[in-house]
Amino acid sequence: MPSGGSPFPRLCEFTSFITPPLTSSFTPSFKPITYRHWSPMTSDCDQTNAQLEDIREQVLKAPLLSEAEALTDSSRLVAEFAEDAVFSQKVSSLIGKGMFRFVRYARRDGNCFFRCASYELFDLMRREEHFVRECEQQLHKWRNQLKTIFGEYSGDFCDVVEEVIADISAKRMQTRDDVIRVCTSEDASYIIVYFRYLVSAYLREHADEYLPFVMGRNYATVASYCEVEVEPIDHESDDLQAAALAKMFNVSINIALLERTEGDIHMISLNRAVDDSERRLELHLLFRPGHYDALEM
Repeated sequence: MPSGGSPFPRLCEFTSFITPPLTSSFTPSFKPITYRHWSPMTSDCDQTNAQLEDIREQVLKAPLLSEAEALTDSSRLVAEFAEDAVFSQKVSSLIGKGMFRFVRYARRDGNCFFRCASYELFDLMRREEHFVRECEQQLHKWRNQLKTIFGEYSGDFCDVVEEVIADISAKRMQTRDDVIRVCTSEDASYIIVYFRYLVSAYLREHADEYLPFVMGRNYATVASYCEVEVEPIDHESDDLQAAALAKMFNVSINIALLERTEGDIHMISLNRAVDDSERRLELHLLFRPGHYDALEM
């Protein structure tokens, strides 16, 4: 793990909600909460704080990324939504379609999108030689931009990710298990911060394109949106960040949506190729309210 540098960005105390036009609204998962209007002497407050601490402990016990679980009728997903008719139908249809063989569950700590996306990007690099070469060149160019925006200490995060990509390029990481080990290692937080900063830099670079979307989220500038919604570690990610990452790496992000709507599971694709001549590499994610997991074919 790199040493020195500034501490990670502060944890935000609130979560924004996804708004149209990119996809339907999300609801937040657990986030640390500050109860500003309750007296710490009240038993209700003590009980609530104890419950919150219990939730935090449960979250921290979960692996950053789980082992791959086969998508079958005995999957954890099936048991989790067994008492929910709407979600149960969607899980059954996801399994029945046979598009995906496995799911990897991400820790519910607010970093689930970037954790799943970085894992799947590294795995794509492992499998596609041309893609890892393109990423090496592209991310080397972004290093100075990150330094300009975030300062010298951003180099610590760049070093970690560039070393991972160099290992992939040199065939020192040849299996999916190798990728999982990196994404769940002591450097995992550095990887998350790097990709958060990278998406922030991309959004800032293309501010004119993304300004209408951030204004729809009640931000006056792209920079202010990034400072609150993208850069802080443990802060949930919205679809705008997913769309920006897809465009930056020229990949499609296919998302299976577990939403409270009637019918089978719905799939959306961010940055989808318009025809076969523009075929793009793909990431596959599962979304349920407030949380992402990784899907594997």
